[in-house]
Amino acid sequence: MKEESVFIKNRHGLKLAAIVNRPNESQLLPFIILLAGFKGYKEEESYSRLAKALGEMGIGSIRFDPSGYGKSHLYYR
Repeated sequence: MKEESVFIKNRHGLKLAAIVNRPNESQLLPFIILLAGFKGYKEEESYSRLAKALGEMGIGSIRFDPSGYGKSHLYYR
């Protein structure tokens, strides 16, 4: 399984830090978005384990830090 750190631009042009897990790059596969919630972050052990388990079943996943958390940019108005 391949794990890749990426940045995704949000609607305000700011970067959200994310981790993408792909069990197989050469084919189309289902993907799940893992949202860490109010106390979590993308590298948290429970989300890392879940992403690995999904990958073993042939399911890709993406998990990210919302604006202002981890390596994601903070949005100011």
